[in-house]
Amino acid sequence: MNSIGILHCGREYYYVKLGKDDYYTNKEEPQGIFYGEGAERLGLLGKEIEHNDKRLKNLFQGINPIDKSWLRKGAYTSKEYEQYIYTCPETGKQKIFRHKEQIPEGLEKSIEKQVKISKSVIGYDNVFSAPKDVSVLWSQVDKEQREKINAIHKEAVKEAISYLESVCYTRRGTNGVEPVKVAGIFAVFHHTTSRALDPQLHSHTIMINSGFDKFGKAGALDGKRILNARYTSGMIYQNHLRGAIEKELGVVTYDRPFSFNRGTTFGIEGLSAEAKRHFSKRAVAIEKKITPKMSPLEIRAAVISTRDTKKKNVDHSKLFSQWKIAGLKQGINLKRILNKKQTTTLHDPLKFSRTIATAIALREGEAETISTKLTKDKAVFDPKNFRLVSQSQIINAALSASKGVLSTNDIFSFVDDFNKKYVESITVTKEKEITFRNAEGKLKTKQVSQQETWYQLSPEGRALVDYKNRSEKAHQVIKNVVEWHTDKREAVSERKQQNFKRKVKLLYFTGRIDRSQYRKITEGVGLPKSRFVIRTYQAVGLISKKQADYLIAKPELEKRFAEVAAWKQEQKNYKAWAKDKSEYEKQFELGRSAKAKREERFQKFNQEKAQQQSVAPVKKQRRQSL
Repeated sequence: MNSIGILHCGREYYYVKLGKDDYYTNKEEPQGIFYGEGAERLGLLGKEIEHNDKRLKNLFQGINPIDKSWLRKGAYTSKEYEQYIYTCPETGKQKIFRHKEQIPEGLEKSIEKQVKISKSVIGYDNVFSAPKDVSVLWSQVDKEQREKINAIHKEAVKEAISYLESVCYTRRGTNGVEPVKVAGIFAVFHHTTSRALDPQLHSHTIMINSGFDKFGKAGALDGKRILNARYTSGMIYQNHLRGAIEKELGVVTYDRPFSFNRGTTFGIEGLSAEAKRHFSKRAVAIEKKITPKMSPLEIRAAVISTRDTKKKNVDHSKLFSQWKIAGLKQGINLKRILNKKQTTTLHDPLKFSRTIATAIALREGEAETISTKLTKDKAVFDPKNFRLVSQSQIINAALSASKGVLSTNDIFSFVDDFNKKYVESITVTKEKEITFRNAEGKLKTKQVSQQETWYQLSPEGRALVDYKNRSEKAHQVIKNVVEWHTDKREAVSERKQQNFKRKVKLLYFTGRIDRSQYRKITEGVGLPKSRFVIRTYQAVGLISKKQADYLIAKPELEKRFAEVAAWKQEQKNYKAWAKDKSEYEKQFELGRSAKAKREERFQKFNQEKAQQQSVAPVKKQRRQSL
């Protein structure tokens, strides 16, 4: 629901022109709007952003748009730097050295020198896109409902901006290890169509790379926090959008997972996959260009190649007419979509907490074995066996479990209570090596320690994974009883069939029935198939009424048996696939750890080699003196 792009100096032209790109909304609507506490300090909060707005240009360049003073010097710079690349002749792997002094002795002739250009970061573009179901529904409803959906989308974007404001920090102090809260500046542009003129509600939310601390001093944003907040802000947008759409329009939504297990979005019941695909021309064009063997860079190039030039001055009233005609051809019936869902509430907080705990357990990599780690009184586990999770990952689990039922504020309050009851915090100290030049120009390295807070489920949280309320316990008991009776009936039926086949074989082998009769009984060869012939056989006394009813119902019974068999086979295939997937993930983790060990050995080898080379002249001098 939220993709993010890092803006470097020189790319601001596209975003300064961005306000002119949505040609399909009313002209009375603003091109763009300033948001955020930082914008309020500058007197820009709620102000419209015009096409080619100089204030936005100034902010990108680190200049105060009001008095033209510097907000942040060095905000808009680019400089050349050199890097040195060593390619291992055996493995083909590359190692990059940022400074010439870092190159080990003996490798100078194998080094390739490259000149790069470093451009400063001027902002971050968060694009909040509504699910295709919402955009298609927006294109099919009347004007009043369309404005309602548009307003819900904008409110959801505001909710996401509020969260992004909370993670606006700059770094101060020696080596930038001290985080300082700052007020962010946002420029938001709401668009309603794709380049292919398909309905696509989305908003470009640009975070200017400058923020004010409580004393009014501006500093660059901590990019790591911004990038880590991408998924959570998208989930907040999606949660608000889903809940408001259900409440205001009465639609029924369902979870729709992304590919490669990359989270979930939601769909709207009543919209067919064919209809959504019809309004996704760009996505279809990208699918045709991409192949599984492509690298990420090749995929990006393929995606860019599908971009059409933006069409200017399109009549939006004609566009809506075309969309509605296309919707009717695709079988979209609004009566089957709108006014179907009643407002839902959270009935069982423990059940909601269990969903969050299960999601965390899955992320920790121990959900499959958690039941075996539980005793009657408490959970028994070794914390070293489980992967730690961040606070944002706990929030993401709660947002995913909410499905639009809870508001953003309610979710954050719930997460606070959840953390107190079911989560343990762990402080991790990370060592980071930084390279710098001293006053004399010599290259130096220094170890910097930084503390981070991570989390894992407490014993109570692990026990919560197996929690069931009364209705769920009753349902499980009934399900177990039904499955037991079903298995017994199937076993009895199977034994009867086997006994019958034995008896028929015995009759055939002893000569009491001939081959044609045997095939008629076992394979159905020669039996009447049409309803008229079966009833005729019954009328003349060749078969009984019971046999006639069986022969009439036989095709339908065989069809049902085939469906049940196919369903059972599908369940077996799914279990086998899940097992193979878990094995693949384990092998992937093992491969990743093996790669880290190889890199560690390679680094250690280089260090030992450099040490030996530094000691060799001393040893040679000693031998000569002896």
